[in-house]
Amino acid sequence: MINCRKIIFVSNFYKRKFFNFFINKEIKNKSIVITNSIDTSLFFPDIKKIRKKYNLEETTNILLSCGRVVKGKGYPAMLNIFSRLNQSEIDFHWFIIGEGNYIPVLIKSICSLELENKITI
Repeated sequence: MINCRKIIFVSNFYKRKFFNFFINKEIKNKSIVITNSIDTSLFFPDIKKIRKKYNLEETTNILLSCGRVVKGKGYPAMLNIFSRLNQSEIDFHWFIIGEGNYIPVLIKSICSLELENKITI
């Protein structure tokens, strides 16, 4: 890492976590944070078309996850939260976009929690 020009972290959290274990001022000065983001000049969904396609009310809260679908991304915890939201009658729909080895487990969990009408993969 000493020979690197820059060290890129996806969040300040991970940057701090890394430097809690690896203290080197020269490397720390080379580190920057570039967060994940959406280029709105390329991605600009028509929310009205999405609501119509998936038969979602104007008041339905829409959530989106994009990325690798793996257990380590917190999907079990999110399903637990959405199960409780569903019981509280908060109207939501969660779209999950991505690929990964956790999809079969996720689908099974969605079905067992009876969230098939609330989550789209």
